[in-house]
Amino acid sequence: MEGSNFHFQQGNMVAASQFDERETGRFVTESEIYGSNKDKEEIVKLLLSREETNKANLSFIPIIGMGGLGKTTLAQLAYNDDEVTQHFDIKIWVFVSADFDARRIIKEAIESVTMEKCDSLVVNVLQSKLWALLHRKKYLFVLDDVWTEDQKSWDKLKPLLRGGMDGSKIIITTRNEKVALTTSSPTYPYHLKGLDEDDCWQLFKHQAFPQGEESKCQNLVLIGKEIIKKCGGVPLAVKTLGSLMCFQKHAREWLFVQNSDLRNLDVYHKEILPAMKLSYLLLPSHLKHCFASAQFSPKDMKSRRRN
Repeated sequence: MEGSNFHFQQGNMVAASQFDERETGRFVTESEIYGSNKDKEEIVKLLLSREETNKANLSFIPIIGMGGLGKTTLAQLAYNDDEVTQHFDIKIWVFVSADFDARRIIKEAIESVTMEKCDSLVVNVLQSKLWALLHRKKYLFVLDDVWTEDQKSWDKLKPLLRGGMDGSKIIITTRNEKVALTTSSPTYPYHLKGLDEDDCWQLFKHQAFPQGEESKCQNLVLIGKEIIKKCGGVPLAVKTLGSLMCFQKHAREWLFVQNSDLRNLDVYHKEILPAMKLSYLLLPSHLKHCFASAQFSPKDMKSRRRN
């Protein structure tokens, strides 16, 4: 489109961002989060409940959902809840990602509790330190962005986690439901869904319109409400497009996005696709071939049934 500030990107999908570039932390600005109140209440209820500890002193709460859906944000909201903070003696946050390295996880868990650098790399020393910190404590441990389904990897970590008091909880955020099945402890999965249309609009509006500008741009508001329908309730997509539209002041630019296939926008390849593509990268090779063959089919091709 002539005069537009948007660009198309041709060819193969761009490479996904490196996992370590996505490292998360425990803090979140709650005032900028939309549509998570109900989900937060449910997770907090699970964290505070004693029903989940009838069979063991430790239970797992996996938060499961696709990339960009807000799993980490939900974990952060629950982690920082005042009632949760008062309920647990110790809280620990570790970003895991694709590299489920028990030694690194233990080391970072120790540093999360002590707020001091742990220089030791000796496994026995690390294990002893973590055990001492957790022993007879009711703790909350968040393992963010877990990918591994390998039982052996978990087995290196789980014995150390059983020293806590009854009621200790572990939150796992993951895209893969199989991850939740790798633990033999009581598990209470929470499947995160996308935002509804009203929450999508609140998030988009917060990003797209500087304070007070919305009332002056009613023509853009109508177009914006059509744009968010492209996002499928995924907060990352809503936030990214909202941030993009903040710099576009003319209706023709908003209409361009409204009438475009989201996959053809440059911002999709730079911001949204990398988060989604991580799921593809860790698929088994035989499933990757299915996606590779699908790219050669026209997007508007309809399946035909042979007579």
